[in-house]
Amino acid sequence: MESAEVESDILRRVRTLLRELDGHHPACQSDRGMLRWTLHKKIDQNPSNSSVLVRILVKELERAERGDFRHYIIPLLHTLMYALIKAPCISDELCSRVYDFCKKLLTLPKPFCTIGLDYANRLKMERTAPGRRASPFCPMQGTVNGFGP
Repeated sequence: MESAEVESDILRRVRTLLRELDGHHPACQSDRGMLRWTLHKKIDQNPSNSSVLVRILVKELERAERGDFRHYIIPLLHTLMYALIKAPCISDELCSRVYDFCKKLLTLPKPFCTIGLDYANRLKMERTAPGRRASPFCPMQGTVNGFGP
């Protein structure tokens, strides 16, 4: 797939997720998880798409924060962090935007400030010493896929 096609497809999937997040019907709950899962699978199939997804999600998160769509923030942020984990390479500028966004969340009430602090700390740790420790996104450091050393 061409770069513009990939970006268009990912943007369409993210916008679909946002529309589902606006739905207040309980049946939409499983759809939201499924839509996030399809984004995760797209990244698993081709990790080079991660930087496109990260860029799109950062824009949508910044738009959600400015437009007071707080119900978008947590699902998009979790998806963003998944994409960051899978990304082979992310620009410093993009990492800085993610870190700055996480710091902005510290001014919001719980659970936003708690999640923002956790992700900001993880990003800072990874930028300080990339690859020197087990991934800061993995709670079981020193293990392989959660099973012993």
